[in-house]
Amino acid sequence: MPDAARQNAAPNASKAGAPGLRDRKKAKRRHEILRCAEKLFAVQGIEATTVAAIAEKAGVSAPTVFNYFGSKDNLLSCLIFEGAETSRKRWDNVTYSADNNLLETLTEFLSDVSEKTIGIAGKRVWRYAEAANIRRPNTDFEQRFASLDSKLIEELARLFAAYPLVLRNGKVPDPVFLAHLFFDRWTAHYMEFIKNDRMSLATHHKRLERDVAQMVSLLFDDRFAEPATARTARG
Repeated sequence: MPDAARQNAAPNASKAGAPGLRDRKKAKRRHEILRCAEKLFAVQGIEATTVAAIAEKAGVSAPTVFNYFGSKDNLLSCLIFEGAETSRKRWDNVTYSADNNLLETLTEFLSDVSEKTIGIAGKRVWRYAEAANIRRPNTDFEQRFASLDSKLIEELARLFAAYPLVLRNGKVPDPVFLAHLFFDRWTAHYMEFIKNDRMSLATHHKRLERDVAQMVSLLFDDRFAEPATARTARG
């Protein structure tokens, strides 16, 4: 290839490959605005936080914030839903095995969901989002919230489907029904956690673990309900 052709091809190859410097700067600025908004939301609350305050903390102008997100509500939506989508992509390559103890697998899974969810935004933000979800039925915000819940339920169903489960009454359970049952209990615990600013994540994990153990023990025989640590100690 002639030198001139190589020189002309280089910029095109850059455009076709990784994002250019300008795009990277824009992505970094957008991320910084989101993070600054999350910090202000957590301290001041959503309603008390202005776009001007977010812009000042991020070191940009208010029109820049509007240019990236359109409104404060859209900024909140991006903070929650983009964070949740990124977090739950980790399930794409997860394989569940019946060789692993069901109780421990369930406890680890649900505790991880709690940890990743609160890592997206603080308790104050999630309280506002949950309230907004109730206040705005049949909106895009509510539908996206429902979609996140559906994905969690689908993943729980996939987890249960990996096990040859039989209920204590001898019947084979529907994995989707079990997923809804455990999702509802996780939701109850998570709501209790975000409503109580003094409750630590460790305390939430302990209460969730205790509840999951009781449910598994009620539903299934001891080989699914007993932690592997207990089996090892007894053996």
